[in-house]
Amino acid sequence: MLMQFKDGATEEQIDAALEGLATMPAKVPGILRYEFGLDLKLVEGNPGLALVADFASAEDWRSYASHPEHVAMSEAVIAPIKGDMTRVQYLVE
Repeated sequence: MLMQFKDGATEEQIDAALEGLATMPAKVPGILRYEFGLDLKLVEGNPGLALVADFASAEDWRSYASHPEHVAMSEAVIAPIKGDMTRVQYLVE
């Protein structure tokens, strides 16, 4: 996932989003790898946040996407600062 922050997103809101994301692996079963970080601003125009999450199956991803802890965190701390977002789901073979 690549996400732009809305204009006016505060440092406190962004910190809260990072803290919320950090809690997901302990709260949501099925996550194999979960990495995220802020853009280093080396190139102008990049999205502000990147997230890579690996799952054993598409069903595990669906469980994550609809998990109450994930949904609550997303609505409370991500939605208020979310600008444009791009997502990709793929299988490694």
